[in-house]
Formats: sequence, structure tokens, C-alpha cells
Amino acid sequence: EDQIPADPREIPVLYRTGHEAFAFSPAVRERLRAYLLGGGTLILDACCGRRAFVESALTEMEQLLPERPPYLLTLDHPVFHSFHDIKPADIRYRPWARKAGAEDGVPAIVGIDIECRTAVFFFRWDVSCGWDALADSDRHHCLGHETDCSRILGANLMAYLTAERSAAIPLSKAL
Repeated sequence: EDQIPADPREIPVLYRTGHEAFAFSPAVRERLRAYLLGGGTLILDACCGRRAFVESALTEMEQLLPERPPYLLTLDHPVFHSFHDIKPADIRYRPWARKAGAEDGVPAIVGIDIECRTAVFFFRWDVSCGWDALADSDRHHCLGHETDCSRILGANLMAYLTAERSAAIPLSKAL
């Protein structure tokens, strides 16, 4: 709870990843909600595409801002055009993700909007393995995006967050 800043201007973006299921306590959920409504952004990444993390992240998103339902971002969302102009051919998944149901050309990022910006981004298929250029092996199967795709998604995410930063702080607090 104490790790969530009261003022999102201190730390504008929070990132959570993992393999296992998780649940926020009511106090953390309340503080995180205030952080998001105050202009902060939350990024969730299902490391290796682990189902337990996916299911708990979706549950937490629904509980965090119940009046703002999570939705699947489509390719016309600004995050897909904020730095690179991402087209369906650029959305590529690793073989294990495709075996688990990911479809090349179809983005699988879930978002929650607050006012005119997307404040929560959930990567259902892993992007962090691609950011680190981790290869699949016999022991490690990443259900995620291919490395190049992960990196352009990451660049676009950071460009989007930078551009939307001024819109994130409510006008009443911007002065």
C-alpha cells in the first residue's frame, strides 16, 4: 500500500508483472484507484502469459474501477500509432502463444479509460520476455509477443504515456 504514491506526479506509471495469481487488499485497491483517478497509469503484464496472472489481473481490473469496464483495445487506439504506425502484420506472437489461442494480427491489450486517456493497460500475452529478447527453450515457453513486436509495442506505450501525461492530471489540479 505504501508503495503506491499519493501523488501520481511523483511516479506517473506503475508496472506489475508476474506468473502467479494475485489479489489487491481493499486498502491497496482504494489507494490504487485514487492514484489512477488522480492521473496515474498502471501497466499489467502477464509474464510468460501465465493463466493464473491473467485471470487475477482481469478480476482486479473489474474491481478497481467497476464503473469503467475493461475493454479490448482495437488497432485504431492511439497507442498503436503514437510512435510506430502498427498494422495487423506487426502483431506477431510466439509459437506457444499461438498454440494457446493468440492470433497474429489481432492485438490483445485490455484497457480501462479515465476521461480522455487509457489509464490501465493489461498485456494478456507477455511483452517483457520480448523486451529482454529472451528466447524460448525446452524449459521455458513464453506465451507472448515476438521480440520485435514487443519492442514496438513498448515504444508506442511509452510515447502514448508521454503524450497523454498532460491530460492525465485533472484540469482542477493542473494549475
